[in-house]
Amino acid sequence: MGRVKLVAFPDRKENSADRPDFWKNRVHGVKVIRPRFNRNSTSAPTYGQRGQIINLDQERLVILRPAKLTPVTTQSKDIITELKVINWRKDIDIKEMDDLAKVRHANKIATAKKFLLAGLLVGSVGTAVAPVVESAVSEVKSVPDSLTAYNQDSKDTNISGEKFVETFGKEFSGTKIGVTFIPEEYYLSLDNIHTTYGKKQMEHALNGLIQMHEQLGINDIRLGIRWDNVVDKNGNIDFSVYKPFFDYMTSHNMNIVFSFGIKTPGWGEDHEPDKVLLSLKEIPPDGSVIYPDSEFGQAALKYVDKLFTYLQKHYTKEQLARVTAFQPENEPFQSFGEHGWTMSEAYLTELIFKAVKVFPNAEIYINSAGFLNADQILDYYENLLTLYPNKFKNKLVLAIDDHPNADITVNDPLGGKIKIYNPPLVNQRIDEIVYAQVLGDKFEKIRERAEKLGVRIVMGEAGVGQWGTNKRITIEQFNLMILRQQREILIPGQDSIIYMYGLSGVLEYGSQDNKQIEYVMKMLNANYATKKVTSEMQSYSPSAFIKEISPFRRGIQIYPD
Repeated sequence: MGRVKLVAFPDRKENSADRPDFWKNRVHGVKVIRPRFNRNSTSAPTYGQRGQIINLDQERLVILRPAKLTPVTTQSKDIITELKVINWRKDIDIKEMDDLAKVRHANKIATAKKFLLAGLLVGSVGTAVAPVVESAVSEVKSVPDSLTAYNQDSKDTNISGEKFVETFGKEFSGTKIGVTFIPEEYYLSLDNIHTTYGKKQMEHALNGLIQMHEQLGINDIRLGIRWDNVVDKNGNIDFSVYKPFFDYMTSHNMNIVFSFGIKTPGWGEDHEPDKVLLSLKEIPPDGSVIYPDSEFGQAALKYVDKLFTYLQKHYTKEQLARVTAFQPENEPFQSFGEHGWTMSEAYLTELIFKAVKVFPNAEIYINSAGFLNADQILDYYENLLTLYPNKFKNKLVLAIDDHPNADITVNDPLGGKIKIYNPPLVNQRIDEIVYAQVLGDKFEKIRERAEKLGVRIVMGEAGVGQWGTNKRITIEQFNLMILRQQREILIPGQDSIIYMYGLSGVLEYGSQDNKQIEYVMKMLNANYATKKVTSEMQSYSPSAFIKEISPFRRGIQIYPD
């Protein structure tokens, strides 16, 4: 007999009862979210995919939803020790949930200090405090100038999608729109891929990919391969979740950024299997650096070898050549995610040399959380170019992640929380670019250095969703985001890509704003293809565009970060 702890979350908008085939032969209404390891013990909950029962050291944790459904007995002879209902929208008892709530958007203190200082700088404009605070930071750009530019851009982009393309389309002549495609956003996992529900969701996801490609003109895709969703219980590669999408991309000559490793796109960042962590003599502590000679690092490298062996066995060189860039770990130098692990340069180099054997002509794509890790990435690239000048010249990409409409918080050094885009003392919303300017024109210096090294800059993640909510951004917010990314982050005159993050949610919700956003993306991709805003583009109305894509809309299930 096992001991089972049942925790029920009240339902949100979706009704699990509408998907009875998904819950067949399971606890009724089960939905598993990913607990993290306790900071003070290795005897803590292990990871699990939604829809799984996850193993603990001495008991098993099953999370139910919706709470109004009565749980039935499990297949095994488990003892239900506790049934607890917790309101998803309210505070969670941290101790009782094994530290689950502590991990949300945790960052290093150094990061929080930067944002706090910048917030004080911005908030002190027009006061006697401003000169004092500004003098504490070297090379600080005028705060009023930064806010004036932001507010002017905000005013200029407060227009429709059609007007935005007409007004600013020429500025994007060298930039195309790509997307980060995450199959798990459609609730796909190895556990359900062969069920009726899984097959239905696969159809929805594939239709979403087809819409992005055929209707929005998106030809550049970042595909993240999650370790715990590509290996079976025996540790063998099972590519079932990703194969339909990878096959479509390769057969339609799309440009793929192949993201792999411990950390890949999507919360909670690191996606290692339960079995791997339980097999370790010592689980890496939160916030630790992963090295290639560590036990966990060795396990990750062996997994990557298996993954690449599978790809070489099942795909031709021509098909694998559609991988035009590869991403060894997602935001590898940023301590973000359920464990806050970061990757050593030695470990990254091991991954890169393994990937080069499979994708010899592909670029190396490493992304930064805004400007925070960009210099560290450029330092690493400079080392690669020094050691291997012929191997990596003109193959290095710095991807900047920017989510200006997300409600991201960081820890205040004084013990509180800061909303980084609504910082202390500021009576308006700002973005990452304002911070970068306030702290000494960070992005401008990053661009100059990247150009000298021959490193290409792209927008690795341009967030079109608002973290922690079901809200979608407006067309005005979208216009402002991409215009400022184009002007302030990307290198002028250099061909580039803005990879959208959260696009599946935009395609799912058919609001007027989302239709306008889809229209802008389609027009900018057409703009890139022709290198000019043609009269045909200017006369192509959003209403005609929406009629064209409407058959592709599906009832996709999207889960929050």
